[in-house]
Amino acid sequence: MPTVVQILGISKVSQFLSTTAILRGNLYGKGLDLNLPRKLYCIRQNVQYRYDQEDIAGGETPSAALISVANKLYSLCYAVGQATNIFNGGTGGGSVTPVSPSQPIFPFWIFSADFESDGVTILDTRFEGANVALFINEFSQQWLGAGLGYFVYVDGGIEITIPGFDANTQDYTIMVQQVFGNGVTPPAENDLLINDTDSLLINSIDSLLIS
Repeated sequence: MPTVVQILGISKVSQFLSTTAILRGNLYGKGLDLNLPRKLYCIRQNVQYRYDQEDIAGGETPSAALISVANKLYSLCYAVGQATNIFNGGTGGGSVTPVSPSQPIFPFWIFSADFESDGVTILDTRFEGANVALFINEFSQQWLGAGLGYFVYVDGGIEITIPGFDANTQDYTIMVQQVFGNGVTPPAENDLLINDTDSLLINSIDSLLIS
């Protein structure tokens, strides 16, 4: 059985994997428990709280109660083998389909250490030519689209625009998934996004009064 700290990490990845599986399964998630990602999140938060309170990182021995709840969390994990491989730095297991080096591979994960020195910019070639959504575990339990006040595309990557977001001072685990069909495409520079598909161009000398 993994240690408590390992279960915390594995369950976090498992939450992302279960969310993706449910989204790909459309309305009924191909029989998966639609509340599983939320259950994993809530129980993990409880385990994390007890882990901190018992000062396990400081060398204390986990209590029987903490180990019991952590094992329960582990038993709920979706695709636990794949989640464990990803947590341990692997590829997630399974067969590998050859792709060209320029083709984005989704989903993938980014962490605080991957950000530029400004704490809000991620430069990664996998963003090039792709429309993506972000699942920022420490911010929201929802998928976040571009052009909605959460992030914008920049040359070579993305920039997080959430007020107060700073990867230099907070540990973030972010899942990046490619969006097709109804995904929100960010407006071009000097465009005002009206809805998911339409935009209004405003040049540098015109103004628009909205009442």
